[in-house]
Amino acid sequence: MRRCKKLAQISLMTLLVAVAVGGMVFSVTGCAQAVDGKTAVNESVPARETAPLENQEQKLSYALGMVLGNQFRQQAVMVDLDFYLQGLEDALSGQATRMTDIEARDAVNRLQRDLQRKQLSSPEPAGRPTGIEVSFKLDPRLTRSMYMGDRWVSPPTFTIVQEGREAVIEARAHGTNAKGKSLQINPEWTPEDPEMLEIVPDTGGEVRIMVHSAGRTSLKVEVPGISKTYTVLASYLDDSIQVEISQ
Repeated sequence: MRRCKKLAQISLMTLLVAVAVGGMVFSVTGCAQAVDGKTAVNESVPARETAPLENQEQKLSYALGMVLGNQFRQQAVMVDLDFYLQGLEDALSGQATRMTDIEARDAVNRLQRDLQRKQLSSPEPAGRPTGIEVSFKLDPRLTRSMYMGDRWVSPPTFTIVQEGREAVIEARAHGTNAKGKSLQINPEWTPEDPEMLEIVPDTGGEVRIMVHSAGRTSLKVEVPGISKTYTVLASYLDDSIQVEISQ
């Protein structure tokens, strides 16, 4: 068995991010390999003696490894365990990492797109998205008297008015299958006019649409094999900007 180090304590938020980064999971090189759709244990990895789990910290640590390990194996995505542990340790220790946040995000997004392509080629129709739905976050001030958390809507035309010369709109997307069931996706958001419209980040299930000027443009939201295009119309009203996003 390769080396192990005792890692720093992990906050609950860090745990949630580690377990559910866009629904992405991995398998571990050197520990398991996918063969004809099945997982074969690498016989070169020797069995190790097991010690009892003596306290809650040890139990939680083992549980995290077990849950993530099972997810790694199920997806059969090849990952180098040494580099995986190095990245985890560097991030937890707060020291300089070998990749920037942008480089790491790009690598993760690339893998998510690969997993989506595999999902689209899956023989199980229920697991493949056939459509894309985009929803927009309402300004809490519009529902102040009945506010019970964030409100997201998907009208044929979404309209918002904000003070100033620019607007920021929170949006998110999910896929739907042939039965209308919601599916998690990692779409690309591509504006026709990047100077008028900026999407941050430009890939992901939840983004911010930043409208920098008045005008008319289009916004494409797509995953491999499926796309949806929206029309974005922005105009100035005195000291405010009005934005309409329509299907």
